[in-house]
Amino acid sequence: MCSLEDSAGLFGDPFAAPQDENPHQSKALDSFYASFFKGHPFVLPKDRLVSQFDKDPSSVAHVIKAMAFIGALYIPNSASQAYRAAIETAIANHLPRNGFTVQCLLLYAGALEWSGEQEYARSILDKAKSMALDIGLQSRRFARAHSDGCLVLAESWRRTWWELYIIDAIFAGIRHLPTFALWHAEFDADLPCEEMDYIQGNIPPPRTLAEYDDRAFEDGDGLFSSFAYLIDASRMLGTALPTVDEQGDDMTSQVKNAEANITSWHLYLPESKKEPVQPDGTVDEVMFRAHMLLNTVTTHLHRPRSRLHYSTMEILCSRYAPPQNASVLEVFNERHTMQAVNAAKALVQLFTLSASPTTHSPFIMCMGSMAAATHISACEYYLKGSEYAHAKDRVRVFLGALRAFEDIWPQARKWSGEVKLMAKAVFDSRGKNGELIVQNQQDGVGSGLGAGVAGLDLALLRSCFES
Repeated sequence: MCSLEDSAGLFGDPFAAPQDENPHQSKALDSFYASFFKGHPFVLPKDRLVSQFDKDPSSVAHVIKAMAFIGALYIPNSASQAYRAAIETAIANHLPRNGFTVQCLLLYAGALEWSGEQEYARSILDKAKSMALDIGLQSRRFARAHSDGCLVLAESWRRTWWELYIIDAIFAGIRHLPTFALWHAEFDADLPCEEMDYIQGNIPPPRTLAEYDDRAFEDGDGLFSSFAYLIDASRMLGTALPTVDEQGDDMTSQVKNAEANITSWHLYLPESKKEPVQPDGTVDEVMFRAHMLLNTVTTHLHRPRSRLHYSTMEILCSRYAPPQNASVLEVFNERHTMQAVNAAKALVQLFTLSASPTTHSPFIMCMGSMAAATHISACEYYLKGSEYAHAKDRVRVFLGALRAFEDIWPQARKWSGEVKLMAKAVFDSRGKNGELIVQNQQDGVGSGLGAGVAGLDLALLRSCFES
């Protein structure tokens, strides 16, 4: 497979990407819809994209380049770099200020992020956010005013706003920021519908965020789309982010509020959404992302307050200090430790739902790496017997998922190498039941193997949480 690093010789390739991709016959676009669209379904479905192209080719030319660029990465020996060059040329020539450009920039920011170009990814995402707010994408009126009566296009604009909101939140989590820009934006965009309705063009009257928030007070099952639950999970991340950057009594209420929101999300989740597997056995990739993100939020909230590599987190953030009362510390650690381990366990178990990891959002790479780090810490300090063996198996499952991405996204290789280093440092020093078989006394952070592993864990945390 081709990645962003495979650039040599592509511009002279006879199969190099044309400047204007024809969606009627594009293997790269077909690959995009087969491998990526289900996890990030905000651009137009294939048939509607073709219709828009036939109607006004220039309107979708740039977003098609971004889609083809991503799709080409999933095809062996493709001209992905030629597509990237076309995007860069378009950006340099000043892209038009409209919703399709926001889609192009959003896709490109994600591709850069998963390729290890974090600073550039952030700058491109900032362009997408600025343009979206300037053109009013966050407003309910935008979908109506810029769809020419096409309900599918109006739905695409709603999805684009919310995808931008979600990815802005995730970028903030990856960089360990206390908040994200769109958290503070004023918006009233309606919620997206179910993916099948979107793809088939059966767009129902949109529901609102206020209706979602009041679902507990209404009769009936209160069923909302998978996208709505993903949006809510990103809002949970917004409430959890500042709790990792402050300390003291003033954060107690915020931590409890974040915990209450997470509990509410689970309690009011309809039976049909509790597992992202659909009746036909396929995976609802948007609901998969929702569960993955919610478990990441839970880990993000509880692990700094747990006894899993507490010293590592203290070095990273320089803000955590154990409570003075030892008995309080024990309760503090045990409750949060269990929550962090259980969330990491639930996240990795999601990977067992499908034998094809690359159909999932590439964001599983970073989120899964944090879950794996939590498992490894638990194996070092906490788990024994069968629980130790099961946690080790889950780390192995995640490494297998990362391996599937390694030929597509360069960042997968980086995280895979770091997780393997951490795993080897812990697992090589323990027997099959988790008992320590090697003791290496050191001074510094922690004791024994903990000092070395803490350093490795810190490297992983920095790679996931810092720009």
